[in-house]
Amino acid sequence: MIRKASYKGSWYPEDVSDLDRLCKTDGSGEIRAAILPHAGLIYSAPLISAFFQNLREEIQRVIIISPSHYYPLMDGIFYSSSFSRSETPYGLITNFPFPLSSVPFDDAVSREHGIEMFLPFVAKKKLSVSYALLSRVKSHDDVVKRGEAIAALMDEKTAFIASSDFTHYGRRFGYTPYGNYALERVKDSDYKIASSLAAGDTEGVFSIHENTTICGIAGAMILSYAAKLKGLKGEVGDHYTSYDVYPDCADDFVSYFDVFWK
Repeated sequence: MIRKASYKGSWYPEDVSDLDRLCKTDGSGEIRAAILPHAGLIYSAPLISAFFQNLREEIQRVIIISPSHYYPLMDGIFYSSSFSRSETPYGLITNFPFPLSSVPFDDAVSREHGIEMFLPFVAKKKLSVSYALLSRVKSHDDVVKRGEAIAALMDEKTAFIASSDFTHYGRRFGYTPYGNYALERVKDSDYKIASSLAAGDTEGVFSIHENTTICGIAGAMILSYAAKLKGLKGEVGDHYTSYDVYPDCADDFVSYFDVFWK
């Protein structure tokens, strides 16, 4: 089965020449894992490109963990799919089975933009891919258990992405703890959380995560814990908000961060 590209022509260009201006993958570096945003590529492409341009040269495949935006999921469970290939404007990608215990849910995976935004980059980089959904964890013990399982998969040829935008702020999102004109306060708050994730402080993040609107925080904590177990060095990369891209309304915006591990 092939996972169709549901968002080409809307969330990102269908035309390859236009897409090339957003998807940058040339180069290599030391990055092995990252928390990356999954907004439409007009917003997220610079941050996603920084990951793919700086991947370790040995990387041959990537595993993506995304929240589910359109279907409810049970807490603490990975949901995967039966797709053997993924469609992109650059051609088909080879999928490999999600390597951990999971529940098949093709409909949720086929619709999920938190997976699809990365697939043009994966195709252009000529990597294979596996992906799964996980929206919430019940306890920090869940973070530890899932993080240990992910850490066991970390080798020289496999990269990992936790798909997550950071704070969704404003009346549109039902989240206004700082009142109006909160751009700088949100950036500061998100920077502290991103720094904690980079340092592997998953207990600290877990203690506050339910009071945030960070949509992929469960996968981010799991990847953070796994990276710490493997002794990887984390760092916060670039960050900005949707308002920085399109200065329309400063009271409703989404915050985007890169967190990298080497």
